[in-house]
Order: sequence, then structure tokens, then C-alpha cells
Amino acid sequence: MHASEKTKNEVRKKRIAIILGKDIDHKAVPALKYLILHLNCLQSYFEYEFPPIFEDEFLDEISHGQEIKRQPFKKSLGAFMDRYKNYLENMRVSYKLQKTEGLPDYYIFLNMIKFDDHYYLTGIPRVGVIALGNWERLMAPPTLLEFILTTIGIESVYLLDGGEGLSHLGTKGCLFDFNPELNNARYNTLQSFICDNCRNELSGNYPGLCDQLVQVLEKKWMGNASDPSSPAGIIANFGYDLFYTKGITPTWKEYIMSTLRNEGIKELLKLIAAILLAAALFFLGLKK
Repeated sequence: MHASEKTKNEVRKKRIAIILGKDIDHKAVPALKYLILHLNCLQSYFEYEFPPIFEDEFLDEISHGQEIKRQPFKKSLGAFMDRYKNYLENMRVSYKLQKTEGLPDYYIFLNMIKFDDHYYLTGIPRVGVIALGNWERLMAPPTLLEFILTTIGIESVYLLDGGEGLSHLGTKGCLFDFNPELNNARYNTLQSFICDNCRNELSGNYPGLCDQLVQVLEKKWMGNASDPSSPAGIIANFGYDLFYTKGITPTWKEYIMSTLRNEGIKELLKLIAAILLAAALFFLGLKK
């Protein structure tokens, strides 16, 4: 291989396909897709994409909300991925699309399942699994959407050659802390931090990757929900407030708080006026 060819291969972004489980609330999908795809604009190592939807018994079996045994799941996942890759290749051929791009390098399967051993990250070669079935609103901050973005970053690095060995014991707030249970994993998201050991491990083969990950983790790029051109403002139009909605979709309380914050005192006065008008009409009706 010529030096120029090697350099070209080294800088090529790794394509990562995000597979959404059927148990992801469909109302959350537009906001989730937008934020994940926006990561393509913020770093130069990974290129995220959403492949076509695939109907398969495996996806139905794991979306019932019950606890799942992790090891049998991993065996079934391998067979599912073989079927899925065949499906994608057949679709490409049927639409006469270019073959040069080929299939994605890696896959991340995002779902709301619960494993029997409480792991929330698992996988098989070239396929990472993020299982969020044990997430509860009381675990916020961070919000679930913020946590998903961070965890996709973690899984992306784990899928790289040499990345799977980064996990370490002890909670440092480092992106690659090993947290066997989901409720301790919030600190990865709340801090934009990669420890010295992990930096040293990554810097040799992937120069600049740590700095790009930290930039994503800092979340300054999200902007403010009051700015309609910022990611936070665009997400607000999807009905998801990055700073109030804790779970995968907003509760009524979160929706009201978000509306008041975004629309300001004007909307609050409208709400008070509507309540007073309704009370007045009710009172006048009683007098008649």
C-alpha cells in the first residue's frame, strides 16, 4: 500500500448505523434522529446514519418490556445482523445504488430493553448495544437524550480497533468509566472529561479524537431553546426541551415548564387570564 493510500484510509470516517428498537417511543424519534445526525457536523471520526427499517421476529421478541437474558440475546443478535445486512444489500441492489459505499463499518442498536444482569452496554463484534430499559426520571440530570448522545460516543470508541479495552474501574467522571449499573453512569455525561490513561491509549492511533469527544460532551453546541436556529431550538420544535424533558418523551409538567420558559411571561399571563375567564364564566353560570 502506498503512503498516500494509507493516509486516505486512516482519515476516512467510520460509518456507524444506528438501529432504533421498536420500544423507542415514536414521538421521540424525530428529535433523537436530528441530534444524532448533528454529531456528523461536530467531529471527524464517525459518520452516523439511520438504515431502512427492517421487520424481523427478533425485534418483536425483545420489545415486550420484560427482562431479557443477555447471553442468549447476544447469540440471537448475531443471526439477526446477518439477516439485516442481507436485507440492506438486497435493497441497495434493487434500487441500483452505488456499490462503492457498501455497508456500514459498525452498528449501534439503541433500545429500551432490560438485561437480567443489569448491564446497559453490551454487544458482539462490530455491533454495540445500548439498553436503556432501567432508566428512570429520577436519574436526571442528565436528561435521557443527553445520556444517549454520550453513550453513543462511548460505544463508537469501543467499536474501534483497540477501543474495547478502555473501560476502567473507579468512577472518575471519565467517559470510559466502567459502571455496571445505569444509575451510576450519569457522571460520564455531566462532565466533559477523559482521564489521562484513556487519552494516552487513544492518542496514538486516533490523534485528536479525545478533543473532539470533549467538544461534543461540553454541549455548548446545543445552544438555547429560545434560539430557533440552534440545535436546542430545533429540538424544541419537535416537542422536546433538552433542559426540561428528562425521559424519552416529556410529561405534562415538563411540557408546561418548557412552554413557560420558552414563551416567557406573555404566555404565563395568557394562562392566568384563561383561568380567570373560566372561573368568571363558571361563577356567572351559577348566579343564573
